[in-house]
Amino acid sequence: MRHQCAHSTLLDEGNLARFAELDVIAEFSPVGWFPSEFTIGARSSFGERLQEAYNVRGVLDAGGVTVMGTDWPVSSIDPWFGFETLVTRENPRGEMEGKLGRSITPQEAIRMLTLNGAYAMGCEDVSGSITAGKTADLIVLDRNLLEIDAKGNWHKSQVHLTMVDGEIVHDPKGWMQGTDFESRITSPVPDFTPVDI
Repeated sequence: MRHQCAHSTLLDEGNLARFAELDVIAEFSPVGWFPSEFTIGARSSFGERLQEAYNVRGVLDAGGVTVMGTDWPVSSIDPWFGFETLVTRENPRGEMEGKLGRSITPQEAIRMLTLNGAYAMGCEDVSGSITAGKTADLIVLDRNLLEIDAKGNWHKSQVHLTMVDGEIVHDPKGWMQGTDFESRITSPVPDFTPVDI
């Protein structure tokens, strides 16, 4: 595995280029970035620097590699809220207006969760992209992320098919039922919805 700087919360502008220079990956957990009562409260000590927090755009512009985490179990393991926030920097649920920080493009966000994730684990030669000769690790969604507005939509994405190393492991629509590709896994997907105690 390659060296990573976890969370990368407040980065000094002078250090942005060092990620590329030192070959250190900047890991971000965008689930806590968007304007919300939690973010404003938990980051109140940041003051005006709150707009500079989680500077993915700055690391990318300086040539660095970035990846996304969910910060689970502190936050939800569901990656979709953070994924949408990378592109919008807004509250996916619409609970609070405004933006925090600078956005990245949908293509950059997708790369963070695919090829960059594989690179961070040292397996980019066999995973992370749909390329001949690599493992078929992929999902089929209910929408084309590049044809819709990310705001308010990406976090509602539903996975209709999941393949790991070329094997169907999740087929809720039963598309492959009765074929040679039918999933051997029949147990339901765990519910990771947070429970209030």
